[in-house]
Amino acid sequence: MRNILNLTKIELIRIWSLGKIVTAIVMCLVACLLAVLPAIFSWINNLQNLSMPFTDYLIQFWKIVVPFSALFFSSGIISNDIKNHWLRSILVHSITREEIVFSKILSSLISVLIMMILLGIIPLILFSTSLGLGLNFKIINLTLVILLFTLEASLFITIATWLSCFLSGFMNVFLLAAWMFFDNIIMKGVMSLWLNNTFSGTLILDFFFPSGFSEAAVVASSTGAISFENILWGFAALSFFLSLAFFHFNKLTIDVNSD
Repeated sequence: MRNILNLTKIELIRIWSLGKIVTAIVMCLVACLLAVLPAIFSWINNLQNLSMPFTDYLIQFWKIVVPFSALFFSSGIISNDIKNHWLRSILVHSITREEIVFSKILSSLISVLIMMILLGIIPLILFSTSLGLGLNFKIINLTLVILLFTLEASLFITIATWLSCFLSGFMNVFLLAAWMFFDNIIMKGVMSLWLNNTFSGTLILDFFFPSGFSEAAVVASSTGAISFENILWGFAALSFFLSLAFFHFNKLTIDVNSD
């Protein structure tokens, strides 16, 4: 456990380079500016149309922020460290490969959570308060949504970690982005009416991309209930891709004796 925590601290320092710190700050400032523009220029006349719960807005933001941030921080997370020989320098010490994978996932998750605050919670608070809408939410609903999207972020990071065992950072981003695009636009858009007419088609729609945690978050936001079916599907996907990440990382050949 101590090795994981120490490695996580090191990974956080490596992840948050000056360029990424500046990028995160600029993105937060832009998001905050866009959030207050409707109030400054009176672009919205009928505020009743915006009377959704705060958690519903948060979900819409995080559905974009979480995948983007996961790719931003974890694409090529293994392949890059093999290329620059960082893993070789770590493995000469009494550190297991499992500890390395856990530390990389944990450091990426912490980074994604920071982005969820900077690009989700802060801009939405500014948007709501600047328009005088207030923050309409229930504590239990908000807690469940935050917890479920934390798990959703873990899932995206785990998938990216697995893919980075045999793909470069660019190909990692491209493949995962194409997978999400195909799921949202093609499967659940163009082909949804046709696939919903058959049992096998419905299964394909439900299981083509692991979205159990985000779907459970939608239920939690609207009703405060726990969708065990979606959560179990999310944990099944998380366990599956975590197992793949461990398996493929342990199969990698890393010469710790090289100069």
